[in-house]
Amino acid sequence: MNDLDLDRAKRVMVEILVEIDEICERNNINYWLDLGTLLGAVRHKGFIPWDDDIDITMLRDDYEKFKQIVRSELSSDYFLQTRNENKHCFYDWIKILDKKSIFIESDNIEKYAKMKNGIFVDVFPLDRIQAKNIKRFNFSRKLFQINPFKPFYNSRKNKFLHYFLSPISLFRNNFFEISKKITDENGEVAIFGVETWFSYNFDFELIYPLKKIEFEGLMFNAPNNWDKILQSYYGDYMKLPPIEERRVHAKMIKFLD
Repeated sequence: MNDLDLDRAKRVMVEILVEIDEICERNNINYWLDLGTLLGAVRHKGFIPWDDDIDITMLRDDYEKFKQIVRSELSSDYFLQTRNENKHCFYDWIKILDKKSIFIESDNIEKYAKMKNGIFVDVFPLDRIQAKNIKRFNFSRKLFQINPFKPFYNSRKNKFLHYFLSPISLFRNNFFEISKKITDENGEVAIFGVETWFSYNFDFELIYPLKKIEFEGLMFNAPNNWDKILQSYYGDYMKLPPIEERRVHAKMIKFLD
């Protein structure tokens, strides 16, 4: 992979984001830039220089609405991938992928090859809960995420635990239903859905009303109080990380034209 491929991949990601933005605008669906993409918009007015993905978030109702609508409204250049669309997919959140490229995030290419792997934008669900239920919700997340077939793990210990606890994965739908019962449409805490691999949470009141922020020369939605949200994720987010921690996700980028 070279810098020209990475630059081109970023342009494709922005094109996907524009498509998502237009679909959401037509259908009155709220989304906002989030995580590293929001950080990049605030700190760099675009991608973090060593980042190579785009993250957006939607509240649960908008997320479910988007999942249904996007199937029919996406242009022919892109497609929706979830575990429901592809049983070999080991991501549980929505990814909108480009059909004319391959983007591999792990050295384990063999396992990635079983699912579609275009350049993508991640779409994450956000739930509302009461603060007292954060630990219960995250425990449901841990059980829901047991999966012995992931192509990568944080450590050998983590990999062993997933294999040892693999029978629990037969009940993952039950854990999702449990998490739904914990949610509260009036909850004061916004927390990423159990489909995601991270457990960030923050005050719901920090999100609305949404406002615009510049990203790669274009304007997209952002949460109202992005400063406090980014602090909850990263602490002193304006401070650059050490050079050794600045690395891209992609192991391989290939264009099919």
